[in-house]
Amino acid sequence: MTTMTDLSRDLEEEILCRVPITSLGAVRSTCKRWNALCDDHRFTKKHCGKAAKETLVIRICDYKLCLMSINLHGDDHKISKVLHCDGLLFRFTNKDYSGLMVLNPYSGQNRWIQPSGYYYFDIDMFYIGYDSNNNHKILRVSRWSNHNEYEIYDFKSNVWRVVNVTTKWTIFRRWSVSLKGNTYFTVVGKLKGQGESKENCLLCFDFTRERFRRRLLPLPFHSSTQGSLIVFPVRGEKLAVLFEKYGAYETKIWITTKIEPNEVSAHLMSLNLYDIHNRKGWIDVSVKEIGKLNQVEIIEVIHCHGLLLCVTKDHSRLLVWNPSGNIKWIHPKSNNFHTLDRFAIGYDNNNHKFKVLRFYYWSSHIEYEIFDFKSNSWRVLDVTTDWKIHRRGVSLKGNTYFIAHGRLQVEHGEFLRCFDFTRERFGPRLPLPFHSCLDDSVILSTVREEKLAVLLKRFGEYEIGIWITTNLELNEVLWSNLLKVDVELYAKPFRFPHGSFFVDEKKKVAVIFDISRETWTNYEPYMVQQGGYYTGVDLKESDRWML
Repeated sequence: MTTMTDLSRDLEEEILCRVPITSLGAVRSTCKRWNALCDDHRFTKKHCGKAAKETLVIRICDYKLCLMSINLHGDDHKISKVLHCDGLLFRFTNKDYSGLMVLNPYSGQNRWIQPSGYYYFDIDMFYIGYDSNNNHKILRVSRWSNHNEYEIYDFKSNVWRVVNVTTKWTIFRRWSVSLKGNTYFTVVGKLKGQGESKENCLLCFDFTRERFRRRLLPLPFHSSTQGSLIVFPVRGEKLAVLFEKYGAYETKIWITTKIEPNEVSAHLMSLNLYDIHNRKGWIDVSVKEIGKLNQVEIIEVIHCHGLLLCVTKDHSRLLVWNPSGNIKWIHPKSNNFHTLDRFAIGYDNNNHKFKVLRFYYWSSHIEYEIFDFKSNSWRVLDVTTDWKIHRRGVSLKGNTYFIAHGRLQVEHGEFLRCFDFTRERFGPRLPLPFHSCLDDSVILSTVREEKLAVLLKRFGEYEIGIWITTNLELNEVLWSNLLKVDVELYAKPFRFPHGSFFVDEKKKVAVIFDISRETWTNYEPYMVQQGGYYTGVDLKESDRWML
């Protein structure tokens, strides 16, 4: 039997470089060989080349933690609809369907599909599935006044062909879902044994046989009742149906316990969001909120290698969250953390064990503590420093970098300090590419988990400069200027960029989160580019948020 160790190094790299960046922590912890591979510069460069051209943004909205992505590379095509099937996304571009594309968001690969003729936005509908050989196909349904036309695109043969199918149902444009390779539609038809009356039913299109199943499947309620109906999948295994009756303050959700192309179980689970009901053939279940993270008020988030260290608003504990679903609570040694406590997260490069650094400044008093995930306990660090950290740090390759200044020599300017989580010590003083003082805005960021970036806006001036590292070691750093932008003539000039920023090194574009003119506590995003390009970024979310 062939195992991963039997694969050549080139093939192994080709497979692992397609793993999402946020999952590299799991890759590292699998074995020593893969951990060493992740540290290889050639692999890192190859991995970033294949990664999706998007930036992960960590957002705090009303003390709730959210994740979102921003793509600075743009897309010239307007998307009118997106369908999902087993990890693939099938999207329609433009209202004339002149562009059909299938995208694998994990590998970044896409495939353009040319139509066989001219398609009509108000008539044509598309659906995606796969046959028993795992060969994907696309179904086109054209709804004309007196008949329907059907066409299949086969990924293997790369051609369209007409499917000779006769149907007597009305397929609703919105109510369809892909499950286990087949597509289920909501249609209006006659159920067996129900006489001549027509109801909303489920109909399955089998992509293996390339035919609609003869038998209509009943819905778990009398569909003659007027209301809103939505069908959606549950973890790719079951179907769920949501129904809300018009004029009633009640929403119900049913989940299948068995679903086949020709059969749906009569015993389903009923979820009533407002009351517990008892109807023959259905199981009564109340809905409980399971999103514990949504109930925690967060005031600060620190990212490290796919993990998020969250500081709670009441300072009672810390939360380490892996967006894949795992969480870990960290409690203080005493009742609560202090409001002046600062935190950082990193890992030991020898064994990849994560740690949390806590430090506390008050007048001449300084405390340093570290929390070890392996021992699950805090311990005091015997560290003496004659400088002070007063700006947010960033994590890179397991270590955390801070902007610091001398405690008694503020006028000498700021510099960079690295905390090495392997040695549990601060490294030597590293230079910044400029001279700055406490009144200036100096912000650190990272570039694709490979480099450091630093932004400078001097107090009272209008120029913003951004530099990135060309070489970064524990004992050495070299910088190169990425861009400089004069914001004096803009309609809404920058007042005090203080929150955060990120850059696209290739396009020389930066998104900066500037303080809001309305609240003076939250931040608004703006895009800047070499040569003076400047625009606001519409995140289409509540304006009550910060990063």
